[in-house]
Amino acid sequence: MQPRSHGSARGAGEGTIMKRRQREDSLAMYSNIVKGFTHANARADWETKAHEQSGHRTTQRVLHALKNQDESALQSRRLKLAALYNAELEEWRAMCLANVETPEQRKAKMIARATELKAKREAARQAYVEEKRSQLYRQGCDDIRTIDSAAVMAQVVAERETQLAAAAARQKDEAAYEAQMASLWAEDIAKKEAREKRDRDRITEANAAVKAILDIQVDLYQARVAQDSRVKADEDDELLRTWAQHAQIESELEQARHREALERARDVKAFNKKRSEMSRRELEREREYDAQLLQLALRTEAEAEAREKEQQARFKADQLAYQAMLRRQMETEEEDLSHLDAIRKQMEDEVWRKRDEEHEAEQHARDELLAQVLASRNDQIARKEAAKRQTAADDAAFMRAVTQEADEALQKELEEQEGRRRDARKNQADLRAQKQAKALADEKQKQRDYLDMKRMTLTEKMHQKKMETLAHSDRHANYRRKTAEWYFDT
Repeated sequence: MQPRSHGSARGAGEGTIMKRRQREDSLAMYSNIVKGFTHANARADWETKAHEQSGHRTTQRVLHALKNQDESALQSRRLKLAALYNAELEEWRAMCLANVETPEQRKAKMIARATELKAKREAARQAYVEEKRSQLYRQGCDDIRTIDSAAVMAQVVAERETQLAAAAARQKDEAAYEAQMASLWAEDIAKKEAREKRDRDRITEANAAVKAILDIQVDLYQARVAQDSRVKADEDDELLRTWAQHAQIESELEQARHREALERARDVKAFNKKRSEMSRRELEREREYDAQLLQLALRTEAEAEAREKEQQARFKADQLAYQAMLRRQMETEEEDLSHLDAIRKQMEDEVWRKRDEEHEAEQHARDELLAQVLASRNDQIARKEAAKRQTAADDAAFMRAVTQEADEALQKELEEQEGRRRDARKNQADLRAQKQAKALADEKQKQRDYLDMKRMTLTEKMHQKKMETLAHSDRHANYRRKTAEWYFDT
């Protein structure tokens, strides 16, 4: 066995120390790379969440702006209507003030008005009598009745043609308006699609850029791992086991977050479904109320038409009776003209009184129906405004709750990330401490091995030297030993 030199042993120890340092440097470098990847992933997640929150806030801001615009437009229309009503009231007050007059003027005016009305009634009575006489004459003549029927038919045809022309013009205007609205809708849809396409392209480009950067980093990392895999096989196995544990923990945390997100989504979906059901029931109640109002209005109108038809039938019967009486009066007008004139005037006054009463009853019915419709409409508008305010308050409360939940979830996630970072730092510190302890134990073991090797080398040298001394010494014939030399020399 050949002796070893001190220089060769020192060189082997230094090489081992250098290799260990290189492995430690490589481990530190890869740990920094993993930290960088973790930080990049956390930043990408944060940017994605920030983008989603920004989009949500932008949507809410646009929605509030549209609501404010609608409310301002409604308020402006209300102000214009109030101004119009005030102007009409002022005009009516001015007219009332302008109509102030003295008692003498009022008396003279009333006398003139009575005289004028008396003259008009007399003229109308004479015209009515002449018309009835002419009608009797025409009814007795077939040619005149034919001419009158043709004139009435021509008038009806002309009115029908006018109505058809107005309906065609109205349909043409409606078609033009629909075409204009369709073109505006198409332009709006095109703009919206272009905006969405630009957003999708921008997101795709950003994702492609991030993916390219990540691909480059992964390629570099894989190249470095492939280059140094032969040097740090044991350390890589331990590190991979640690990374597998961390990945499993991360996956479990991600699954937990995903389950929580699904639970929140289900809660939001149930809330939206309940809210839509409430809105649908409210809409059905409004439609039912409108249908009842419409049925009431139709029933009232039908009753008014029935009363009007009944009045027309009575008026027709009165007219026929009056015509019969006129025929009897014409037969006997030579006997007692003064009595017939009195009777005729009395009957004419009765007919005019009945017609005035019928007109007043119809006007009263129309005013009452209009008042009922206006009252119901105002009540419906008030309930709709209250429902809108309640809906806006519910939406605001819901958005505040969602925002608070999002902030709490973000804060919780940040705290969880900070806890994971602390655990990772603690694990890394424990791992470094274990590696240092292992390196120290390996160094001590190598030192012990080196000292053992030195002792073995020294013992071997001393044995070789003793063997050479024994080989050159003289041999003794007396092999007896002294009493004190009972042990063998070594």
